[in-house]
Amino acid sequence: MNIIVIVYALLIILFLRSILSKKISDNFLPVESTGNLRGIMAIGVVLNHLSDRLTGYTLLSYFQHAGYLLVAVFFFLSGFGLISQYKKKGKEYLETFWKKRILFFVIILLIDTAIYLVVKSFNDKNFSFSEIIRLAWLGKPIANASWYLIAQICFYIYFWISFRFLSTNGKSIIALSLLVLAHTAILSIINYPVFWLISNISFPAGVIIGTYKDKLVTVLEKSYWAVLAVILALFAAFSAIPLFLSGTYVYLICRCLSSTMFALMISLLLCKIRIASGLWNRVGIISLEIYLFHMLALELLRGKYINISNDVLYSVACIAVTLIIAVPMHMLFGRIKKGLSK
Repeated sequence: MNIIVIVYALLIILFLRSILSKKISDNFLPVESTGNLRGIMAIGVVLNHLSDRLTGYTLLSYFQHAGYLLVAVFFFLSGFGLISQYKKKGKEYLETFWKKRILFFVIILLIDTAIYLVVKSFNDKNFSFSEIIRLAWLGKPIANASWYLIAQICFYIYFWISFRFLSTNGKSIIALSLLVLAHTAILSIINYPVFWLISNISFPAGVIIGTYKDKLVTVLEKSYWAVLAVILALFAAFSAIPLFLSGTYVYLICRCLSSTMFALMISLLLCKIRIASGLWNRVGIISLEIYLFHMLALELLRGKYINISNDVLYSVACIAVTLIIAVPMHMLFGRIKKGLSK
């Protein structure tokens, strides 16, 4: 799968090389573009999980092993966004961080879990409180996609610790990176599912790029295509190594690094490309809700009471139901966020 991604990426870059502006955007990763990108990545995650449930060979099979790359972009943008806000507001940003950021995610996690419990009960899947805790402890939470929220909560706490107690950004970044690496190593040792591990490094990578973006832009103005070629080469190398070398740790390390290179590659492309789509921007606004609740749609539409056997109809229905669920949930989460901001 990654070889296919590499080939497509190379072809796209070669095509873009001839049509893109020669000037690097002064506004590195502008909000408009990242909002659109979140929308594209969110739908990509839906297609990734859809591909696991389809019975026949379809074009969606190309998304089957791309989930960790898409999640890496989310983690990268999250880290980039946090450090951008911190650079604007300084230590003051951290004073309400637990309430506005971490508590918000915790509340969403509880709501997400409660909704999944109700829906699963309709399909005769009932869980005791002790079983819910046990599954969460094993890295298999009831709300299928809530692992992402749990990971974000951990990363946000590491961010707060690193930038609250250390005097310089450089020291804070080192501390954050070590905490995320330790987090990943521990989860690997206790045999958490691999998706908990292989996108994590993109979060501190986003923080690093956000911290030094002005220096990066200076370098890119002189050597954009050389830097992009190096990132693509590293992505290709780290994607290909597991095909030739066996071993669990080889696989994990290479996947961690390839996902980070992918996120960097996307961010570099956005230096040249301005994604400005009203549709994708609207999807990007509800990207978190799409991520959290798309598994609900996938389960509902091939469950005890509803079972859409046709793959095409099932795929279209899943995307439609996901969007229908995501809109009111975004409104609810917005009210919660507003309440926590007071």
